Order: sequence, then structure tokens, then C-alpha cells
Amino acid sequence: MLKTRCIALFAFIFTYLHATPLCRTAVGDKATATFKKLNGATTFEQITEDTLSVNGVLNKGIDENSPDDYFIDINGNKASFAQLGISINSPKAGLWSATSSGDIEELIDLNMAIYHNDDIIDDPLIVKE
Repeated sequence: MLKTRCIALFAFIFTYLHATPLCRTAVGDKATATFKKLNGATTFEQITEDTLSVNGVLNKGIDENSPDDYFIDINGNKASFAQLGISINSPKAGLWSATSSGDIEELIDLNMAIYHNDDIIDDPLIVKE
């Protein structure tokens, strides 16, 4: 009897866990990092279940026309403006846009830092809209 109950309990738990969908972001959900010091923003939008669109602009504070010296860092993933194809027309950077695989929920509450060489210029949180 105990063996039957254990098997039934295991089958119930396995079926329930297997049938529970992963908590994913809905298509159309958005998040934003607002750069106060740089007077700009980056927006993220879930365009498919596993793809994001990313759009951004920085309106001031970019003093050199050198995209190899400016970086974006999200959670330790750091890339130069040059690597990301972000143009600079001092004091502005962008407009830029890209698509990337991902889920907005994984970005919420992470800092998106802008660096000039090794110095942080601005580092807002990414917040869900």
C-alpha cells in the first residue's frame, strides 16, 4: 500500500512539474535603463518568445569621437561601442538598435553601466515598464 502511494505521489509531482510552463515574458513587454547623467535611455522590448529588440541613445556626456574607448556593461558582459556598432557624434552617441536572443525578465534590476575606458559615467538599473 505504501509503495502504491509513493508511486502515485511521484507520478503526480512529476506530471505537475513537467506540465508547468516556464515563467517567460510576454511578447510586447518592455524594460528601460534611463541614463540621467547622459540624458538618454536604452529600451528593451520582447519581440518574440526568445528575442529582444534593443534601442538606445545618449544625448550628452560622450566627449570623444572614439567608440573604442566607450563601453556598455550589463552584469559583467562588457563590449565597446565599436563592437556594438554604436556611432558617436560628440557629445551624443546613437541612435542604435539591435536584436538579441534573451528574456527581459533576466535583465530586470541589473545595472547597465556606461564606461569611458575604466571609469563609470552612468549606471542605471534596468526597470520593467
